[in-house]
Amino acid sequence: EIVEQSYELLKDLPLNKKREKEGKPPANILLPRGAAIKLELPSIKELYGINGVAIAAGALYIGIAKAIGLRIKRAEATVLKQLEFPSVLKGAYLISAAVLKQHSVTRA
Repeated sequence: EIVEQSYELLKDLPLNKKREKEGKPPANILLPRGAAIKLELPSIKELYGINGVAIAAGALYIGIAKAIGLRIKRAEATVLKQLEFPSVLKGAYLISAAVLKQHSVTRA
């Protein structure tokens, strides 16, 4: 509903008419992203009696993992992108092996 209302409010703005005349796309919609409120979720420990860890680089994945009580092992995404795939797999294996020694369950 908010997205539709934003279109109605923005579509006829003088700025957008000018952009269209210049052959540019209009800025005629707002697209909200992300969560509006933080939900209180039971932890993995509370639900299943296990200690977990998430190996993650992205903020979304890190946030979800934290919300359910997982510890975070940060993977450096920028470094991983520069490595060849076999090196990435080896690195993921080494991180996972080390993490498994300290936690009941691991999710990549």
